[in-house]
Amino acid sequence: MVYQILEGSTVKSSFNKRIFIYFLGIGCPLLSLLILSTYNVMNICYNYPDLDNQLLSRWNREVDNLVKDFHLFDSNSFEDYIIEYNEKVPDPPKPSDKLCSAVVEAEKFDCLPRGLVTQDACTKKGCCYSESSGNVPSCFFPPAFQSYTYSSINRTDKELSAELTLKYNLFYPSVPPKIYLKAVFLTDSNLLVTVLPYPFPSMSEPYSTNGKTEEPIGVTDNVLYDFVLDSNSTGFKVIRKSTKTAIFDSRDIGGFIYSNLFVQISAKIPCKHIYGLGEGRTDLPLSTNWTVRTLWNHDTVPTDGVNGYGSYPMYLCAEGNGLAHTVTFLNSFAIDFILQPGAITYRSVGPPLAIQFTLGPSPLQAVTQIANMYKSYMPPYWALGFHLCRFGYKSVEDIKRVWNSTRAAGIPYDTQWVDIDYMNNRNDFTIGENFTDLGKFVDMLHKNGMHFVPILDPGISGSEPKGKYPPYDRGMELDIFVKDSYGKKPLVGKVWNPVSTVFPDFTHPKVIPYWIEMLKSLYRNFEFDGIWLDMNEPSNFVNGSINGCPKNILEDPPYVPAVQGGKLNYHTLCMSAKHSLGPHYAVHNSYGVFEAVATNFALTQIRGGKRPLVITRASTFMAGTFAGHWTGDVISSWDDMAQSVKDIIQMSMYGVHLVGADICGFNGNTTVELCRRWQQLGAFYPFSRNHNTDDGIPQDPVSLNIVDSTKKALLLRYSLLPYLYTLFWQANNNGTPVIRPLFYLFPNDEASYRINSQFMWGDGLLISPVLKEGHTYVKAYLGNSIWYDIYTSAKIISNSSQIYALPAPEDTIPVHIRGGTILVMQEPNVTTTLTRQNPFYLKVALDGNNQAKGMLFWDDGDTNDGNYSTVYFGIINNTLMSCNDIRNYKIDRYINRIEIFSLNSVKQVTLNQKTNLPYNFNGTTNVLALENLKLDIQTDFNITWT
Repeated sequence: MVYQILEGSTVKSSFNKRIFIYFLGIGCPLLSLLILSTYNVMNICYNYPDLDNQLLSRWNREVDNLVKDFHLFDSNSFEDYIIEYNEKVPDPPKPSDKLCSAVVEAEKFDCLPRGLVTQDACTKKGCCYSESSGNVPSCFFPPAFQSYTYSSINRTDKELSAELTLKYNLFYPSVPPKIYLKAVFLTDSNLLVTVLPYPFPSMSEPYSTNGKTEEPIGVTDNVLYDFVLDSNSTGFKVIRKSTKTAIFDSRDIGGFIYSNLFVQISAKIPCKHIYGLGEGRTDLPLSTNWTVRTLWNHDTVPTDGVNGYGSYPMYLCAEGNGLAHTVTFLNSFAIDFILQPGAITYRSVGPPLAIQFTLGPSPLQAVTQIANMYKSYMPPYWALGFHLCRFGYKSVEDIKRVWNSTRAAGIPYDTQWVDIDYMNNRNDFTIGENFTDLGKFVDMLHKNGMHFVPILDPGISGSEPKGKYPPYDRGMELDIFVKDSYGKKPLVGKVWNPVSTVFPDFTHPKVIPYWIEMLKSLYRNFEFDGIWLDMNEPSNFVNGSINGCPKNILEDPPYVPAVQGGKLNYHTLCMSAKHSLGPHYAVHNSYGVFEAVATNFALTQIRGGKRPLVITRASTFMAGTFAGHWTGDVISSWDDMAQSVKDIIQMSMYGVHLVGADICGFNGNTTVELCRRWQQLGAFYPFSRNHNTDDGIPQDPVSLNIVDSTKKALLLRYSLLPYLYTLFWQANNNGTPVIRPLFYLFPNDEASYRINSQFMWGDGLLISPVLKEGHTYVKAYLGNSIWYDIYTSAKIISNSSQIYALPAPEDTIPVHIRGGTILVMQEPNVTTTLTRQNPFYLKVALDGNNQAKGMLFWDDGDTNDGNYSTVYFGIINNTLMSCNDIRNYKIDRYINRIEIFSLNSVKQVTLNQKTNLPYNFNGTTNVLALENLKLDIQTDFNITWT
């Protein structure tokens, strides 16, 4: 097969097919390639008349920004990955007792991570043995264990390369006798290190900054790091130049192993606090007390210590003194990370080894630098409204009852969702007999300025009568289902479908026309506005397939991470099942993102170029480029509500900004108090949706009689949507996160790094939710700053050493504006459609220098890459100024009022140094209020007070 990757470039299949596994393992950059190649192949090879080729070309260009000249190879069997090399090397020598006894506990790196640990088995591998307790390994590598030796080290101003030769037997299959290390100096703050088999075809790594592919700049006088190789050791060291701190030192520790089926590297790291390595239920920051973090997408109720729905092999390391960096392992295979005091070990079931470092130097800068590698998702404006759903609607009339009662209560509410209840026999792309009027209901939603989103699972029923179920018939005709291990027939599993399930191969060149065709067939029944992707880890109710899985090395590899169930095929597909681009072993963690990409593209096509809303459960790197995410089947408990704050902070670090938990919890029954507080918190999730299970009590706000507090929180949210939407544009435009932990704002305050119960919208708005039963106050960290209560404008001048008790009566969630912030807000209404028709207003929170700034991004909220306008606001010397930077979209709403906090006195207010403005100054609250202004937001103005 020949794939045309970029115009004028072809890659012939004569290269050894085994190279494919190395590229596929790279993860994020390769995922860009896979998407690009799949869509380009479809465009070149298949004439599908319903496709908008102009749109397809635009989409190709969009994805093309993320990749540069990668090669891709297909594979026909798993045997291609298992290469037996003829070169023989000696076993490592047995270490001396003296050498082993010198190893302190914190520097014990596991030498036998799988199998029975005995002294005999340990010493045969050249390792030390000493019985230990807990998670401390009994079999560990001796000091200065050299698995490879360096040769041919070459350095230029843009990169360093070296050849490594295998020194000892590593006791894993398919270990290359030579490997090739390359360190590329991408920018002053960005370093990429790759290790690949040697010799290797010439290739270019993807270098991307803010969506634009670039060559590495090389070393300049401002470079933040040094990269160090020692020819007398194995491994490398990355140093922060300003402090001489080694941020990653893998030299001669932990037994570096490079095999086609197992890669391991350990390093000493300087992290006082460490975050990331998700997705999974965990504390924030992470524990480094011999903690295992397993990354393998898995359908499970979020549980401590269990691999979750997504895989993000990236961590943020806080070094102290306000410095931080990120380390990202670009790999899509199953992974274990072991965190021990002062060190980390990475183990993957497939190569290559590709590690990206961003040096910040601040935590916010470090996260932004890695986010800038991939353009984040810009949701439609309505997606930022409140969403309502449950599993267990019995009919359209059942949905209407909830819809009518919620609207009658005056609760802001934008989108109705529906779970698998609407389907016939829970089969995708069908309508059940109680939902035949769904199209009329959706039309009614649209007439009221609202929206509708149904669920879809990837699994397609595999047992319907021939000619009766087009999703199966058409899929068989196009041959787009994942194949079994022998590559002849679709793999058959079992999910929600009555008898059996097959799974679309979202890496297949023909899957886009198939997916568009199926979604169009559903769209003809009811005109949905987005798609909710569930069960796409992919989940399977049986292990592998209904016929089991063959016995081979992919089903039982030399190392299996600590996955739930003990096997990689537990509740998913066989590892040797075949996708167009390789075995499930390599594609698994990317499956959900491939589906999200296909769905994003299909929705754009079907809905005439409007911005799509896609929410996915399974995710990995680049999910945030195409979709949002919800945190799955959380439990209705105070613990899970508190956990959700940690979850949205962590997902934001991975570049997934449209994220939220099921408000009030999914599993189990909520309580009135819990749901009231969770609705208040959920009003500040970027993705705000109430949803629960079919055997739980109704938990919509009206059913639980929590209308007043819900309205109060959601009306505040809706008034803040211009600010939130602007944050999403900034994330899309320059990589800055929407949700932020407080240590981004106070990086030099050690206390801020353990705050995991509060969060920021951008750098201007602090949310401090009530997370404990029975509490009517919040113990809050406020750092060293000035804050204003958003409800009362009461001022707090805080210091970092004090914890503040913020009042939180049952109808209120504490929200504060940081001094120095200008919030552009809008008079709220019950939908985003109606709210967007209302005037803007400004809340101005002065800092200690009586200054403040803010901005507004505005467009039609729905068009992909449409025209937009930006307006900046600032205060200096008692003058509020506006400045229109871009005026490509007409903003037909004016600014009607302005509130300026923390003024001592006001005697006169003038507009543009000419017109005296009427004003109201409250000497008790120190707030200047200007009403009925009717200022054209797209005409620059200044307002001065004396």
